[in-house]
Amino acid sequence: MLAEDVVWWSDGGGRVSAARRPVVGREAVLRFLAGVARRTEEGTEAALAEVNGASALVSRLRGTLLAVTTFEVRDGAISGVRVVMNPDKLAFANRQLAAGSPLE
Repeated sequence: MLAEDVVWWSDGGGRVSAARRPVVGREAVLRFLAGVARRTEEGTEAALAEVNGASALVSRLRGTLLAVTTFEVRDGAISGVRVVMNPDKLAFANRQLAAGSPLE
């Protein structure tokens, strides 16, 4: 599902743990995801939501919004992943999601 040259960007805003630089390449992204999976707290839930007119993954833990993840697809493979985990940005996203509005 991942393109050979996939790029993973994380935005923690310096407030939460995130990759400081983009993670580039299928193998590097898979290793990064394995590390993320080991640190994911039990009870974390993910659901689909509309963000900027496309499907995105919204992650929550006990009702608290942890991340909004969007995907870029090229030739049927994921070529880019952008994850917003910055609490300041998520506060806006959480209000939009609670109101039932798509994020834009």
